[in-house]
Amino acid sequence: MEYVDQAAERLSEKIADAGGGTGLWLADEHPLADSVWQRLAASSTRLITGRYDQFMRAQRAGLTAYFSDFDLREPAQPFGDIYLRVPKERALVHHLLNQAYRALPPGGRLHLAGSKNEGLKTHSRRAQELFGGPLQTEKHGGIRILSLAKTTADNPPLADAQYPQLRPLELAAGEKPYWSKPGIYGWNKIDAGSQLLTDALREHAPEAGCGTRVLDLGCGYGFLTRFAAAQQPAQLVATDSCCAALAATQKNVPTAQVLASDAGDRLTDRFDLILCNPPLHQGFAAAANTGLQRRFLANTRRLLKTPGQAWYVVHQFVPLERLCHALQLDCQPITARAGFKVCALRRSRSR
Repeated sequence: MEYVDQAAERLSEKIADAGGGTGLWLADEHPLADSVWQRLAASSTRLITGRYDQFMRAQRAGLTAYFSDFDLREPAQPFGDIYLRVPKERALVHHLLNQAYRALPPGGRLHLAGSKNEGLKTHSRRAQELFGGPLQTEKHGGIRILSLAKTTADNPPLADAQYPQLRPLELAAGEKPYWSKPGIYGWNKIDAGSQLLTDALREHAPEAGCGTRVLDLGCGYGFLTRFAAAQQPAQLVATDSCCAALAATQKNVPTAQVLASDAGDRLTDRFDLILCNPPLHQGFAAAANTGLQRRFLANTRRLLKTPGQAWYVVHQFVPLERLCHALQLDCQPITARAGFKVCALRRSRSR
């Protein structure tokens, strides 16, 4: 059954009721149901997104779409309404509010959608401080749609943690800094799962990747990519759906080939070693509910050489063994620690 984000559903219905016009939808990682894409296409709403999967889906739906780290200067034509299903990260919310405030003309309207437990009340206060106009609220069960018009033109921007800028972070003692930024999952830390994966490789497969073709599938800011680069592979490819993650990985590992994809869908080469710490969530939804985990594994099988290995790290409650079995992948447990497990995957030879 298709996952349906109710906040996005209600917001797209508002566009349909308005009959379209010069609207712009800001899409982060929240998965959008077919019904949402259909309403956006029917209303000629344009879309900007920092997610490659959303960008490709928008193009398939016939929308005019832009793939960037939410640069609202790209559309050549003006727009009178901006629609935002509220993201998870506060710095991104503030950045998008600032961008919308700068881009909208006087009288232009911003429409925010989300549920009460997603910080919508706080975000609405910040938006009202910036835009200056009165706030209108629509209630749809637990979903709220907040609309306000731009009535001022010179208010200072909201603090957004300098969202657009990559910045160096000393995340590990004795190592050169990693470049990262808000908008990338776990942007200011070393993920415990990724650390476990590199520790397991050092202990159980110290030569893995040396002189071979290696893929970091879902690279984030490039922690695993940098680890792989130190093994001196013959070829190193890193891929992610997040525009900001691609920029960070390229800066952290200039020798890597960094490509945008949806869980590896655009890649055609096969690899001797695949490293993957797949996302547990997609927006506020569990990745298992959106099919994201299965897409990662299906592309892993397609991209993996025989012989070859894919080393995955996931939370221990993720049924990786069952998911692998359904996709004709052998799954060998390697180690576990602090709620995570590492497994080595191979293409099954018995089927």
